Amino acid sequence: MSLDNFNNLITEFCKSVDLADPLLNDDGYYSFVLDGDQTIEIQYDFDSHMVSFFIKLGQITSTNRDEVIKDILDANVLWRGTGGGTLGLDSASGLLTLAYQESADHMPYSRFETLLGLLISNAENWMNRISTESYAQGNTEEHTPPSGSITA
Repeated sequence: MSLDNFNNLITEFCKSVDLADPLLNDDGYYSFVLDGDQTIEIQYDFDSHMVSFFIKLGQITSTNRDEVIKDILDANVLWRGTGGGTLGLDSASGLLTLAYQESADHMPYSRFETLLGLLISNAENWMNRISTESYAQGNTEEHTPPSGSITA
């Protein structure tokens, strides 16, 4: 039932944004480019019946990398700076990713749509944070995450 529900969610999303039939990428994810610069990848796990959302936020290029990483770690504590998602950093490439996972069992489209909106808002916030020059200048004042929580 979950796979059917997941497929219906993807189909409904494609209709709502006027996309043709979605295609799986080589990694088995549906990829959608949003606003020309954000790509959200969505995957269904057959074993756990979970739907996973991933948004690549970009590379940390700041000269004050340690402060950026500290903020990322702080944000993941009880999801207080991520709205319920999890930030992950690939230490080799410096690529930061925002991810979220939830059961596809009986997920209504309204929930799917809400999740996408909140993930996108949080992704934009973090993309701005990691690209800002305030880190390079040592100004690590508290940044306010977008309102709303991904978790139900």
